[in-house]
Amino acid sequence: HALCNLGVCYEPGKGVQKNEKLCVDYYIKAAEKGNAQAQRNLGMCYEKGVGIQKDSKLAVNWYSKAAAQGHPQGLCNLGVCYEHGIGVPQDDVKAVECYSRSSEQGYAQALCNLGYYFEKGKGGLQQDEAQAFALYLKAANLGRPQAMFNVAICYETGRGTEKDVKHAIEWYAKAVDLGHTQAMCNLASCFKSGRGCDKSESKALKLYKKAAEKGHPQAQKNVLYLEQRLKDNAL
Repeated sequence: HALCNLGVCYEPGKGVQKNEKLCVDYYIKAAEKGNAQAQRNLGMCYEKGVGIQKDSKLAVNWYSKAAAQGHPQGLCNLGVCYEHGIGVPQDDVKAVECYSRSSEQGYAQALCNLGYYFEKGKGGLQQDEAQAFALYLKAANLGRPQAMFNVAICYETGRGTEKDVKHAIEWYAKAVDLGHTQAMCNLASCFKSGRGCDKSESKALKLYKKAAEKGHPQAQKNVLYLEQRLKDNAL
């Protein structure tokens, strides 16, 4: 544990000067001793190329070792690799297996990802929008921004739950507070049209600007459109 903790310190520079290579060295030592958290963290370093040369296959190797010990983050990371074919052949069934095992331990990202598979009926699962909503909601309550956005979509469209635009707005707002760009755009759209809330083009513009600053292309177009509209209305 001490070696893994040292790696965590050196990676973001908490209390020590940031040193990604030294961080990886500590992770390797701890991972080789069987520490599951270090194995998962080392997998992340290989996947992202942090402090070491990027190598997707080695990332999968270390995620697999962490997953074999039932580590929830390791299982989820391995699931992502199977879902997107990172370092392994793409395999939705194996992705679902990993997400399911991670979800059993309450890991928010895995709950959200598993919800997506239920929503689409992929990976050997029967399509079940109500189950997808339940998983999104559980992940959202654990603080996962993407899950908050998904819950909002479900409420806005009546997918897997009763349609409730006001609840959708509440969840969009929570996702916005955590920096979710598409939630900014969707909430702005509600304000722009007065859908489930009092119409406010100025609030919509503010949200579109936030999303545009994060590089969202449609938000950038909407900023120009709304700024022109507000100028015209002021004349």
